[in-house]
Amino acid sequence: MKKINNKQFSIFAIFGVIAILIIAALINALDFSTQKNDVLRKYQFSKFENDNNIDTVFIGDSSCGNAINAKLFNAKTGLNAYNLALTGSFGIESDINMLKHSIKHFPKLQNVIFVHTLNIWGRDFSYTGFFDTFYGFSDLVYYNHLTDNNLVLEYLIYKTNPKEIAWLFGKNKIKNSIDINLDYNGQKTKKFSNGLIALSSVENYDEFNLANHKKLVYNELEKICKQNNLQCFYANGPILENIYTAEKTKIDNMIKKLNLFNKNIIFIPKVFTYPVNMIGDSEDHIDPNFKDKVTLDYIGILEKYGLKGKE
Repeated sequence: MKKINNKQFSIFAIFGVIAILIIAALINALDFSTQKNDVLRKYQFSKFENDNNIDTVFIGDSSCGNAINAKLFNAKTGLNAYNLALTGSFGIESDINMLKHSIKHFPKLQNVIFVHTLNIWGRDFSYTGFFDTFYGFSDLVYYNHLTDNNLVLEYLIYKTNPKEIAWLFGKNKIKNSIDINLDYNGQKTKKFSNGLIALSSVENYDEFNLANHKKLVYNELEKICKQNNLQCFYANGPILENIYTAEKTKIDNMIKKLNLFNKNIIFIPKVFTYPVNMIGDSEDHIDPNFKDKVTLDYIGILEKYGLKGKE
């Protein structure tokens, strides 16, 4: 058997790597649902094709998706809203794209309500979240200042991630995680409310930081709101009251910082805290049984800060 010399081995290795990257890029382009986030993203994006009469959108993470019942919101305010919440792993970076998609598809859009969990502000830049909700290639240049890394390079890495192959052919097949009645992902059986999750098992909120790149993203959201004459609000997502009690000083200091750089987004500093019997499968997820009550709480504070319903 003829031996393969070093040069031949190197050539085979190079072509092997190229082949893997090409396969990964093809899988990415075909947009298979290999993770729960894919299922949720596609569900929320399907709403862009459904109703041109939408005048209000909720944009945020799972704290928003589990807290706001859009149908009840519409019934109480007379507005026509969609809850487009994704998850925290998409970051507030994806808000830019979700907002731009909303403006494009909903010509009657007037109100935008951002709702995120309290600790979103200290997280890393979510390249996956930004690219999964991608709006246009020009954004790779226009928004390059939002991060220390080059967005074009990060996009290429995202499009050719070899993990795409493992995700597609992995053992765990992704099922439809959407609960139509909740208009969001269904929750797990284990919840705070039924005593199957204890506070001691929750990762401690060590820091409530305000990362610089988050400020830059927020500034871009403000620009878009102003340029499109939108009434935009930012409200904190709900949280288990025990956590707020334990971390009150850190949370309050962060909220003061957030309030300082708001110009074109109406910032609501209130912290929505709830007892353990109202909390679902995560410390910032409302138990589905209390989603309507919490929706009413948000309507009340939004109206106090200037949201106007229709008669």
